[in-house]
Order: sequence, then C-alpha cells, then structure tokens
Amino acid sequence: YNADGSDGGREWIEIYNNGDAAVDISGWDFKDEDDPGQTDPIPGGTSIGPGDALVLIEDQTIFETDWGTGINLLVLPGIGTTLNLANSPVNPGNEVLMLRDSSDVVVDTVDYDDDPPWPPDSPNETSIYVLPGKLTAADNDLGENCRRPGFLPNKGPG
Repeated sequence: YNADGSDGGREWIEIYNNGDAAVDISGWDFKDEDDPGQTDPIPGGTSIGPGDALVLIEDQTIFETDWGTGINLLVLPGIGTTLNLANSPVNPGNEVLMLRDSSDVVVDTVDYDDDPPWPPDSPNETSIYVLPGKLTAADNDLGENCRRPGFLPNKGPG
C-alpha cells in the first residue's frame, strides 16, 4: 500500500500458501471491510502450490519495472482502484483488507496503518512487503514485519 505519488498500477496483493498442499483459489476475492467495493473473483483454474506465492497486480509493466521479472503473478485489471484502499489509514481498523474464499468465508484479514512501526511513505514509489518467515495470518498484521525496498527500520532510507 501507499506507494509514494500516484499509486496507479503500483499497489499489489501477494497471497502465500504456508500449507503443505496446493490451494485452489478460483473464485476468491478481496474486500475492504468498511467499503462496498470488492475485486472481481480470481479466475477459475488458479491455484497456489505449497510454499508458493502469487502476486495479484493491476499492471504488469509497472510491477516488473518496480520489482523485476520472474515473479509468479496474475494480472487483475482494476484491483488497485476497485478496492479504493486509503493511503493514510487511521488505526485501528481503518483499512482492513479481507481475503474471502469462493463461499464468501473470510480466509485472512490484514489491518494496516502508516504510522510506526509500519514503514513510512516511500521515496522510490514502491509498496511494502511482508518479511520472509512472517507470512502468517497473525504476523502479516504487524507493521514491524513489513519493509519497503531501500528502507531500514529506525534508520530511514538507505
């Protein structure tokens, strides 16, 4: 969230399968808890293998310019604008992103903020990511488990 400047095409969502079997995510979607907007369902036939991740993006060219190629991704046009997630959330509970399965059961939620310990705005216009080893339903809610490229906690950019 909160890529500096225009977010156009720069916000993305990563889904990680920390289980030991593939998960079919066909028909799953995302919803902002306090907004009626939701994403289109993930297309049929989409699955994530055990220990694998899938990054849902809006614009492949922008994403690959920011993050590089060779990443397992799925283009979902409008994902960044449909959700209309705030860039200046007010904790607690201002921006709660929900991942729902094809039966509308909430699989995971992330309640993010932009105050410490969450990473600050980015001078290089990239979004945040969750640290490897912190990809659990509990850990992905904690700002201290997130980083921006080129930002070191308590030291600023660099």
